[in-house]
Parts: sequence; C-alpha cells; structure tokens
Amino acid sequence: MRAHRASFISLSGVSGALRHYFKSHYHCYNKLMTIKRIIFALVALFIFSISPKAAHAQNYSYSLSSFDSNITINKDSSVNVEEMIVANFAVPKHGIYRTIPIKYKDSSGQNLDIRFSLKSVTDGSNNALRYSTSKSGNDITIKIGDPNQTVTGTNTYKIKYSVNRVITRFSDHDELYWNVNGNGWDTIIDRISTTVSFTFDSPFENIQKTGFVGTFGSQNENINIAQTGKSIQYTTKNRLSEGEGMTIVFGFPKDYVKAPGIFQKTVWAMQDNIFYFLPLLVAAIMLYLLFKKGRDPKGRQTIAPEFEIPDDLSPSEVATILKERITNNDISAEIIALATKGYLKILEPKKNKFYLEKTSESKKLNALQKSLLGAIFQDADKVEISKIDNLYQIISAQKSALYLKITKNGYFPQNPNLVRITYFGLAGGVAVLGFFIFTLDSNPSVIVGFIFSAIIIAIVGNFMPRKTDKGAETARKIKGLKLYLKTAERYRLKFEEDERIFEKFLPFAMVLGVVEYWAKAFKGIYNKAPDWYDGYYSNNFVPLYFATHLSNSTANALSAKMSPPASRGGSGFGGGGFSGGGFGGGGGGSW
Repeated sequence: MRAHRASFISLSGVSGALRHYFKSHYHCYNKLMTIKRIIFALVALFIFSISPKAAHAQNYSYSLSSFDSNITINKDSSVNVEEMIVANFAVPKHGIYRTIPIKYKDSSGQNLDIRFSLKSVTDGSNNALRYSTSKSGNDITIKIGDPNQTVTGTNTYKIKYSVNRVITRFSDHDELYWNVNGNGWDTIIDRISTTVSFTFDSPFENIQKTGFVGTFGSQNENINIAQTGKSIQYTTKNRLSEGEGMTIVFGFPKDYVKAPGIFQKTVWAMQDNIFYFLPLLVAAIMLYLLFKKGRDPKGRQTIAPEFEIPDDLSPSEVATILKERITNNDISAEIIALATKGYLKILEPKKNKFYLEKTSESKKLNALQKSLLGAIFQDADKVEISKIDNLYQIISAQKSALYLKITKNGYFPQNPNLVRITYFGLAGGVAVLGFFIFTLDSNPSVIVGFIFSAIIIAIVGNFMPRKTDKGAETARKIKGLKLYLKTAERYRLKFEEDERIFEKFLPFAMVLGVVEYWAKAFKGIYNKAPDWYDGYYSNNFVPLYFATHLSNSTANALSAKMSPPASRGGSGFGGGGFSGGGFGGGGGGSW
C-alpha cells in the first residue's frame, strides 16, 4: 500500500512538473506547433508538385486558355469556320501553328478533298498577322508569327477558312461531323466551345446534336450542349490535356441545304483523282510523238518477191533493219551463216549438244563477222557452246556494234537501241517521280497514274525508232525476200539447178521466221546434210526437221548461256461517333 502511494505521488509529481514546464514555456510551445504545420504544408505541396498533372502544368512552355469556334453552314453545303485561339506563352515564342486535314477517303475509298480555302489570319483586334502555309500529306499547316520576333503572355489568334464536301448525306438527314480543335495539340486547353448555325433563314427544327470529348476514339459525351435561338453551342466541362479534343455532331433535315449535282460531283471526283487521268494524257502525248517522230517514211508500198539479199546484208543486219532490234535467235543465225560460208563446222554428237569447230580464217568476212568468229574461238579451234563462259559479253558486244553499223550506213537516223533506251529511261524516271510524290502525298492515284504512265511510255517508246528513206526501202525489199522464202514451193524447179541454195538462204529464213516454209520446199530435193554439219541429223536427213531443229536448238543453246554476270465519312450518331472522328481536326503547337 505504501509502495502504491509512493508511485502515485511520483506520477503526480511528474505530471505537475510537465504542466508547470509548458505553462512556463507556452510561447515556445506555440512556435513549435507553427513550425510543425509549416513543415506539413511544405511536404504536402511537394507531393502535389510531383504529381503528373501538376508537373505537366509547370512544364508547358505555352497553353491555350480557350479555343472558340464559330461554324456556319451555307445553302450550297459549303461551311465557314472561324477559330479564335487564346494562347498563353510562359517563355518567348514566335507564335503558334495550326494543322488541319484537308484530304480524306470517302465511304467507297475514293479520294476526297474538302476544298480548304484560307480567308484570313488576324489577332484579337482583327489586325492581320504574318503567317505561312505548307502542305504535307493530307494536311495543311498554318504557321502564324514573325520569325524575327517573339511574344510572351496572352495572345489571341483568329483563323477564318471555308471548306466544302463536309456535309454527309444520309437517307433521313444531313450531318456535320466535325472535329473542332483536333487531337494533335501538345499542350493543355482550358476550354473549347463551338457554335453551329446556318447563314440563311431556316425553321431550325428536328435538329440532332451530340458531341464527344477526350483522346482519339473516346466516346465520352461529357460536354454541355445548348440551343440559343437558331444556333447550337457545344462547350467542354473540364480542362483538356494534350492529345484531347472535342468533336461535335450536328444533324438537320435533308431539305435545308442544297446537295451538289452530278456535274459538280464529277468535276470534284476528277480533281480529287487527277493522277488517274495522267495515263490518258501521257498516251495522247506518246501517240503524237509516235506519229510525228516514230513513223517510217512511206516510200513504195508494193511488196514483190526478192530473189537476192538486199545490199548483201548479213542475217543479223536483215533482222535488225526489218524489226529494228536484234535477238539471240538472230545471232545464232549469224553463226549458221558463218558455217554455210565455210568458216566453221557445227558438230552435234548428241542431240542438243553443240560444238563449233573452226575450219578457215576469216579474211573475207566483214568486221562484225570477224569479231564474232574471233570472240567465239579466241585461241581454240573447237569450243562447246554451253561452255563459252564469256558468251554474254560476246553477244552484247555484237549487238551494240551491229546497231552502230546500220546507223552509220544510213538505215536509221539514230541508233534504234539508244532511242528505246532513252524512252525506257524516261519511263523509269516517271515511275521514280511517282513514288517520290507518293511519299509527300499518300494518294493511291499517284502510284497508279505514274506507274501506268511509265508503262505506256515504255511500250510506245519501243516503237519509236524510225528508218531513213534508205532504211525504209531496204525494209521493203527484205519483206520481198521474206515473201519469196515463204512461197518457196512454187520455185522448186529453180532449186534443182542450184543445190546450195537451201543453205544459202537458211539463215535468212531463220531470222525472218519462215524457216518451216523454206525447208518444206526442199522435200525430196535436198537429201543429205550440208558439209558444215556433222551430227544427229547427218544420216537421217530431212530438210524440215533439220532446219527447225537447228534453228531452235542453237538459239536455245545461246540463250541458256546469255544470263548476265552476277551483280473518314460515317455518321456520328447511333454509337458510331467518337472524339477525333469526322472532318476537321488536326492539331497545333507553338514555335
């Protein structure tokens, strides 16, 4: 009991001592409490300051206090838009820029240009401001401000423009589905408001209205919509963060505005897809050039059989003058021509396995034939066609030299191969230009129009080489030679007088595509293989089989070795609307 009492006295003493202490130090106690409250407030402020929204508010170099838009719909379906943007610059800036989409896709996937027309750019007092515009892809950007001056604080910008084709037609109503500010702003916007009205007197009945706010795709309808007289006001309720916007939907009866007629729609469609019509223009130009520059001189038109080779031309020269080009088949005929003249022998120990054996020097040959013979054999006397490693270079060089020769000899005013290459190069340039423009303006009609134009240039350019008077007359004689070879059976009696006539004209029948007709004429007349051939058909010689086999097989053998060396318009009603949908939109920023 005594111990408890002593303890109670002890506790009472301590409590009394504390009361005495605080009473005697009351002023100091209040100061401590004040400091505590200040520290608590600073900690709370610090926590708030590092929250995302607060950090954003502090980090923006500019913000928009308001974005007000006045939209008026005209009787002809065009729409006037006036935007008033109030910007607050925390740091010096030149001004703002406003980006607006002006090209879309309609419901059928066709291009749709809304015919954007900028009317004015002013400040809040309607004083003109300096600005520039630029287009990139489907957007136009209006850059407002002086590059030599900066502004701070509050500045007002008014942008007036008109658009067309933004009224969407439905079976029971017409509709303006409009993205007011765009979801591309990189700052906060305190308030967005839009007023929609008509420029003409209307009953203003059965008006449908809704709107959406938030990031792209949001269906949040948390906005104020009110009607004042014959206008509808849409206003956001809360501040918008960057990337957020407001989209409004304004529906009205079908008889309020005039729909564009068929003619106007056609004109617009042609303008929107102008590159689709580019191939027609290119075709007209190329046909004109073909008529003016690509036609051969008329000369004599009568084709009569020619019993001799014009101008003592070689088979490849005959083919090139007539067809204005040379092929591997023509070169193989040239090799057979060398054989018929006794300069080489064709060996075919197995079917389709060809060897060439040199039998005589090329002293009496022309320069091209000498170069061909020398390139084939080089230092050897016998070669297998399939193992001539440099055959591609040999044939290419032979073709180039042949084009130069027939041009130099007056059959063509210009190298026919270079003429074709020029137009092929032009076609390639047009295709590249189309891809370049497509990167700037992602319009499918650009690719389609330029690619088809390039194809037309390449096709028509293929026929652009023209002959001289001499070339045209020689080509006429070559056609006469072809007629003779094709109708050879009527001259069988004459063939019996000259047993070498078959092989003499065989290479020419090959390049002129009448080898079967020529060979048939010698059935029963020519019964043994020529001296310059030894092989598969030597014992069982039939002119038709021999000629067609030799023509096709040698050409195929050459070709096998000729590879080059390695080297937006839906409705905003009925659940289909969202923030960022419809026409308009874009965004903006400061600079």
